[in-house]
Amino acid sequence: MAARTLSWDSIPPCISGWSRLVLRPPTSSSSTTPTQGPDLYGNAIVLSKKFRTTNPEAAKAFVAASARGYQAAAADPKAAIAALKDHSPLINATLEEEKLRWLVKNQFTTEETMKNGLGGIDASRLSKSMIAVAEGFGLPSVPKAEDLFDGSLLPSADIRKLPA
Repeated sequence: MAARTLSWDSIPPCISGWSRLVLRPPTSSSSTTPTQGPDLYGNAIVLSKKFRTTNPEAAKAFVAASARGYQAAAADPKAAIAALKDHSPLINATLEEEKLRWLVKNQFTTEETMKNGLGGIDASRLSKSMIAVAEGFGLPSVPKAEDLFDGSLLPSADIRKLPA
């Protein structure tokens, strides 16, 4: 099997980064704020350019429905995990609810999500992270934030805001 070359052209553009993924361990057991390693965005909804351009309304509806799902899960973790258990009855609902509550508190609720809402980005931070990724993978060029992030498909801020 031939090795596949990774390039920016082979990576579909991200529609929205929903939460920050911590790729490095905290500096102490009581800290959840990363202090080492690249400052990368985490979860994202990725759509092909073809789908985004040929089905923009469907793309917008999917992103909005996803945001509403995150809102609902953050507002009522018990109900979110109950719905998950209906689909996957073997999960430990108590443990999954604890994990979801921790994620909402420590990963989803950040200064950035409070300012920009779920899916919003800081272009400077995204640009810096793309430099780190390009260097780490030895890519020949660094894409611009606008080449990776399409904010035009994001729903209104009220849909992207986490419940208090």
